[in-house]
Amino acid sequence: MEKSKETALRCVTVLTVIAVVCGVLLAVLYPILYVKPSVDSISENVKAEELGLKEGTELKWTIEDLNESAVKGKGGEVIMTASAKTESDEFYGILIKTGKDGKLQECQFAFYVRKSDSALLKAVIVEDGATSGRDFEYAKANDKLKNVRSFEDYYLSVTDTADKIYGEFDTPKCGATKTVTAVDNAFRIAADYYYKTYGGSGK
Repeated sequence: MEKSKETALRCVTVLTVIAVVCGVLLAVLYPILYVKPSVDSISENVKAEELGLKEGTELKWTIEDLNESAVKGKGGEVIMTASAKTESDEFYGILIKTGKDGKLQECQFAFYVRKSDSALLKAVIVEDGATSGRDFEYAKANDKLKNVRSFEDYYLSVTDTADKIYGEFDTPKCGATKTVTAVDNAFRIAADYYYKTYGGSGK
């Protein structure tokens, strides 16, 4: 009996040591191994004509320093911003990462805003973390109460300026669907960051 207790104690001690060592290694190596998102996540997900420019217009996107005081939001954070200038205007690309929530994995969304009128011109899913592979199309196809709003529905609802994000998306439109909640959070975080960093009339 004593030998059994001793063996169990050794196992617990070894596992504890392993857990502590792994925690220390993670803390030390994370800043070294972390790969920052590339500007390609913004530049490759939008066409010039989607920003109201002549088709084929070349845009040079430049990564900007993050406004650290405005990065965090409920359910996610801004992980990169970039800007592109033309002779007549300037555009901002805002890359959002939403947090994990149950089976929902991290998602990434890119938002594109025109500086002159704060218009949200495009929003796109860069990385889909849909729950168990069941995305918006699945949710809509199986929505008997017709409450589900897809990412496209959210995007198309923003037809005026970016401040409408707050008015249009007070609550997710399909109950506890975590994917839709992630979209809702992403729109809010993008709008909040835009107003705090570049100005505007947000709430």
